[in-house]
Amino acid sequence: MKRDRSESAPLLRLGTIVGLLLLLLFFLNYLDRVNELVTIQGSVSAMEREIELAEQWNLQLKNDLGYYASREYVEEIARSELGYMQPGDDVLVVLGTEPEADSSTQTLSPAQVAASMTEPATFSRAWWQLWLDRLGLSR
Repeated sequence: MKRDRSESAPLLRLGTIVGLLLLLLFFLNYLDRVNELVTIQGSVSAMEREIELAEQWNLQLKNDLGYYASREYVEEIARSELGYMQPGDDVLVVLGTEPEADSSTQTLSPAQVAASMTEPATFSRAWWQLWLDRLGLSR
């Protein structure tokens, strides 16, 4: 009978070691799954924030679209940018001023172009004259 116990002791130890190794393997696998779950939950919350921002942006765009499609906006643009008026509007004309011509469509004569071209301030004639006077080479 003693012999049976001594023969079963190594098997019991081996079973205990295998059981502990399996338990450790399951525990490590569980930790890996928990880590993956936390990562996925973080991604989900980030995506939920993005969706909320996109919904707010979409609502703002819908409000803007409603305003731009409204009669008030069309009338405002027609008056301010296109110069249209409604019956009953008072027209104010400012006298004594001439509208400035757009510089992109204005044509300049060669004399006007030459007059507009000046020497840079760093090399002005006065500067050169000062140095020529100091060197004794002035006219």
